[in-house]
Amino acid sequence: MSEDVAGELVPAEAIPAQARDEAGERWQRELAIVRAWLKEVKGNTKSTYADAIGWPYDKNGTWRDTSRLRNGVTWLSWCARNGVHLLDVGRQHVVAWAEALNETPHPDTGQTLPHSTRAHTFTAASAFYKWAMQEGITVVNPMELINRSNLGVEMPKGTKSTTASLTREEVGALLAAADNDAVESLRLRNSAMVWFLFTVAPRVTEMTTLRVGKIRHTHGVRVVDLVLKGDRPHSVTLPPEAGERLDRYLSSRGIGSAVVLRGKASAPPYLFVTANDRPLARSAVNAVLERLARQAGIADPKRVTAHVARHTLKTEGNVQGYTDEQLQEHFGHRSKETTGRYGNKHFDPASSPGLAISAAYAEAAAEHRGSL
Repeated sequence: MSEDVAGELVPAEAIPAQARDEAGERWQRELAIVRAWLKEVKGNTKSTYADAIGWPYDKNGTWRDTSRLRNGVTWLSWCARNGVHLLDVGRQHVVAWAEALNETPHPDTGQTLPHSTRAHTFTAASAFYKWAMQEGITVVNPMELINRSNLGVEMPKGTKSTTASLTREEVGALLAAADNDAVESLRLRNSAMVWFLFTVAPRVTEMTTLRVGKIRHTHGVRVVDLVLKGDRPHSVTLPPEAGERLDRYLSSRGIGSAVVLRGKASAPPYLFVTANDRPLARSAVNAVLERLARQAGIADPKRVTAHVARHTLKTEGNVQGYTDEQLQEHFGHRSKETTGRYGNKHFDPASSPGLAISAAYAEAAAEHRGSL
């Protein structure tokens, strides 16, 4: 997503079910306010909030709801379709929207949205109104006028994700497939990327925005400096199995050692790129994973995504005896329960769960190489 968040605003006449006269002009002004808010959001949170609220953009001259919800019930899409102006929202509108979130089926699966998705998009809309109040644009946050729990848009404590992890054997097959990618021109990149995803386990946007200069050595171990949600810096150990493949990939691009590039005046290149040296999109990363999962013979290859890699590392870490506290430190998760745990802890890259997990994956991958 560009610095301007989503390019030019969609013309009012392209928005469905919205008044075409003065109301259309007003809607454009309100969208400009949303864009101003998104410009102030830090780091990767900008793209996740834009996606969750349904930030529109003009593509091929047609209206597109860019959100992964893709069912017309993001806050902006719902308001546009129902003729509700963003600054005229009352409790009755929020209740109606929450009901739509709970009841509207996804156009692809026919299933209702997961609880976590409903809660996240509601949180993004609430964040917009909190900002608007701080800016003096409105005097009330309509999202706070309702009981979120009663309407099913609050994530209860202790709720477990429905995302299914891969087994160690499936990960081994996937990593072996990446090392032997049938598309030879992409083999080095995809091998390094898949190992990186499953042993470092960043969020996909944290990986696609990562530059070469963010890899360094410390205490005899290579470390990746990520930028998490909220623009927070976070260091994660780079296991040797992923590091070796990354070195081969970077060497093929004529880059060489990542550390040499640190301190240059110009921005270092992105770590993983397209054939045109552009950063990879989330959809491109997941498309690679799906193709390799199919090559590896994994059932339902569409379920293999970058997010599944994070869940899988958590599951494998628990199997190997790492505590949730250790794994939360690895991921850099922030919450009321865990924030205090990190404050006095020294980052020890040599004790990273990713090292042992990567070694286990390497053994599993070795068992599959002969069958590909």
